[in-house]
Order: sequence, then C-alpha cells, then structure tokens
Amino acid sequence: MFPYQVDQEISLRLPDQAGDSRHLYQLVNNSRTTIARWLPWANSMRSVKSEQQFLTQTMAYYRAGDSVNLLIIYRDQIAGMISFNSFDVNQKQGEMGYWLGNQYTGNGIVHRAVLSMCQIGFYDYHLNQIHIKAVVDNDRSNQVAKRAGFHLNQVIQDGILINGVGYQTNDWIMKKVNYKAHQSIKV
Repeated sequence: MFPYQVDQEISLRLPDQAGDSRHLYQLVNNSRTTIARWLPWANSMRSVKSEQQFLTQTMAYYRAGDSVNLLIIYRDQIAGMISFNSFDVNQKQGEMGYWLGNQYTGNGIVHRAVLSMCQIGFYDYHLNQIHIKAVVDNDRSNQVAKRAGFHLNQVIQDGILINGVGYQTNDWIMKKVNYKAHQSIKV
C-alpha cells in the first residue's frame, strides 16, 4: 500500500525513523510558529531525538493497526505529514490530521493528499466515515476539508487544548457514500 503515488508531484510514504527524523525536525523547527498555533505537539518537538522517538512510536502504532502516519513527499522533498491519528474499528471511523511546512503551502498539496487518504481509508481500511478536526479559526485547514467535500458535522467546545487553552474545533465528516458522489462529479 505504501508508498502511495498521489500524482506526478506527490507521494505518501511511511517514515524511516532514523533517516527522516533530522529533515522532519528541521521542517517543524522552521515552521514552528505557524504549526504551534494549531497543533499542541509542535512546541514539544525540540530536537532530532524527540522527532526520532515520535517516529518510532508512530511506527509501533502503525504495526499495531492503531494509526497510520505518512510523510507527504512533494517533488522528492519531505513537505509535511498526513495521518489517520486513530481508528474506531467498531464504528469504522478514522480521524485524519495533517500539517505542512510553511514553504510548501499554497500548492494544493494537502488537498490532494487528503483526497488520497480518503481513498486509502475507504478502500484499504474499509472505513465508513472519516473526520477532520480543525480549530475554528484555522481558515486554511477548514478550507482543505470543505474543498475536499467534507461536511461540517459539529462545532466542539474546547475541542483541542493548545498551550493550556481550549479552542473550538470544527468536526468535518466525509462518509463513504458522499466520497463516491464527490469523486463522480470531480472534473
């Protein structure tokens, strides 16, 4: 299943704990101010070693079937990550998350990666629905979900805690039947 070719510019692949940790740390470090506004883990990622430990943990979760964290490769460079942070096997649901280094934004990368993750989630992991949770004020992330065909399911009070402060989050949802319909009208 991985690597997964999204298009001519983008692929998704599993991280190599030792080989990718330095580049990922640099990407996070160079984009920390932006990423930390929306994601609680960004300020705790303070060294190559902490990035390597994170990648080791995510690969253990992947092998256990609990989540899947993938590198977004854009024009042969690591641009960010996209993941199913968790699966609810009983409800056949997954929660997707993503981030991108500042220098890669504005190219439709996350949009294309999200659509590919929907394909993977619905047809390889046999999910019935996928959620994306985004801080209400995170316009870019909310636009990614909306443009990909997700529908606003609910607004969650204190849906995410960042630096000790609770933020409202939009819970976007894509059901498999809606994904099929969205794909059939895609130009």
